[in-house]
Amino acid sequence: MCLHALKKMKLGFIGAGKVAQAMAQGIINAGEITAKNIIASAPRSKIDNIFLEHIAKNGIKTTHSNSEVVKFADIVILAVKPNVMPIILPEIAPEVSKKNLILSFALGVTLRNIEKALPMHTRVARVMPNIAMHIGQGTSVYCLGNSVRPTDPKLIRNLMGAVGYVEELQDESLMDCVTALSGSGPAYCFMILESLVDGAVMMGMSRAQAMRLAANTLIGAAAMCLKGNYENGSMGSLKGDVCSPGGCTARSVFVLEKMGLRAALIAAVEASTLRSKEIYKESLGRPGYMMDSNDNQSYSSRSSLLDVGEEAENEFKAEAINADGENSLRTRNKEPALLPVYSVPDHFNRA
Repeated sequence: MCLHALKKMKLGFIGAGKVAQAMAQGIINAGEITAKNIIASAPRSKIDNIFLEHIAKNGIKTTHSNSEVVKFADIVILAVKPNVMPIILPEIAPEVSKKNLILSFALGVTLRNIEKALPMHTRVARVMPNIAMHIGQGTSVYCLGNSVRPTDPKLIRNLMGAVGYVEELQDESLMDCVTALSGSGPAYCFMILESLVDGAVMMGMSRAQAMRLAANTLIGAAAMCLKGNYENGSMGSLKGDVCSPGGCTARSVFVLEKMGLRAALIAAVEASTLRSKEIYKESLGRPGYMMDSNDNQSYSSRSSLLDVGEEAENEFKAEAINADGENSLRTRNKEPALLPVYSVPDHFNRA
């Protein structure tokens, strides 16, 4: 993939939490944007200063001014929680110009609401990445706004492609499902992997060896799915190839079916999708957002919690800029969530 256009670009992050840390480290590891051409901002607080100090270890410039990021960068990534978007967007709007491509990582916040808060014809796109971009193995999906240039889709593909796999989504209403599948998906995989390792340890294997075998098994199985013709999502024939009649795998698959593994994962994707819709609906109750008639049409009847009282509003104003709920919990507990700084393992460079 030709990424030479990125070498001329300056990249800015508004928000310096785990998502920004992962993206910044991934793009620097890819060698296509140098640290001197990257800037990140976060509020003035003890926790956010820790985030900035951590991201600065890569040589990235840091600031407390979101406007400075917009002035500096060609590509501005909004790596913030959705409930701070009503504050961030009006703050940066006076500085946004035609040179800026705004990429929103904010969960659930629609292109319509972002475009309304920024100058007319601002180039905007939504992106849902995942944490594996930290090592160049991320999965990202993007959805384009109304005013992007013809060259912007390629620019987004090159940027996100430098840290993993990327594809375009035509129907923005499916971004909540993307969040639940590839955005939250690594957590599901970690749980499955951990359970496989625990099972092997229970049977007498060392944890280190069990981890190596289980992780490589998942990598190999995923590679078989991608190389085969399984776009319809049915992998029954692959499973059948492993299950000998009356054998060990057939017995274990029966146990998994009996214990509800398949139903649990389906329900997890549904729950995450619905929660993404709820979070967006909650954000519409924040100052600065107006609900359109189309907004209600995208919600499940299970969505709720639109009402935000004074206590919730005060908590919202005090929350640190970040892109995920777990990190906000850590923030309130005074435990900053930082990603380790490391290079892409040689394992991922195999042919």
